[in-house]
Amino acid sequence: MIDKKTNLLLAKSLNIGYYLLTPLLVGVFLGLFLDNTFKTKGVFVIILIILGTVSTFYNLYKLTKEF
Repeated sequence: MIDKKTNLLLAKSLNIGYYLLTPLLVGVFLGLFLDNTFKTKGVFVIILIILGTVSTFYNLYKLTKEF
């Protein structure tokens, strides 16, 4: 039988995709929305993609620190 610690590690490992993709996708869609709202040409998309990338690396750092 699998112990509780192994189950926790497996659950965290399976969620890595969400930890990596969610900040980037939120940044892209929010950036597109703000660019359309304020009639700018990609400014918010670029800024929020950069923030999403930083957030992704921070989430990955926190996740690997727990292992």
